[in-house]
Amino acid sequence: MINGAFDMLKKIGILFIIMGLTFLIYAGYSMFDYYSGSQKQLKQAERYITQFRNEDHMNASAEEKADMFRTDSNPEVGEIFATIEIPDIGLKLPIVEGTGEEQLKYGVGHEPDTWLPGEGNQIFLAGHNDTAFLKVGDIQEGDRIILHLPYGSFEYEMEYSDIGHETEIDRIGPMDQETLVLMTCYPFYSFSDTEERYFIYANPVD
Repeated sequence: MINGAFDMLKKIGILFIIMGLTFLIYAGYSMFDYYSGSQKQLKQAERYITQFRNEDHMNASAEEKADMFRTDSNPEVGEIFATIEIPDIGLKLPIVEGTGEEQLKYGVGHEPDTWLPGEGNQIFLAGHNDTAFLKVGDIQEGDRIILHLPYGSFEYEMEYSDIGHETEIDRIGPMDQETLVLMTCYPFYSFSDTEERYFIYANPVD
């Protein structure tokens, strides 16, 4: 009976080892897939920005630049059209129009119902807490966030962070001034769906 119990424990131990190795292999593959996919989309975004840089944009105001971009090539859901850079945490990623699962797979998503840099209102960006926005919790007050678009680069300074609930949809919408909002699930490093959301608010640098 003792030998039987020992054999059972041995089998359970082997099973746990196999499960652990399977998880590590899956996690490693997922991170490799994310990194390679995000780098591919980042290069695509940088080519897009360079290709559509227009001399007419250079002498216009920020609002005029945004209007011209909307007129010339208003991004559709799924289209890669910009990049986000946060030097203090070593982040540089593509921005895709839309915040669905497919759009957030390799980068950061722009909420279509919000505005673009230069339009004087809310710019709402979302990213997963285990990939794109894995380190946003390390952003400190005063850190710079830079958005690169075909009509120019726009710099913002982190003002504060806040934690809210997924049902607080009123956080997305008009604001009194241009404000960049970053959102991800909270707590960080969570491998399951969470109800809380982590928000970062940043204002334009004069």
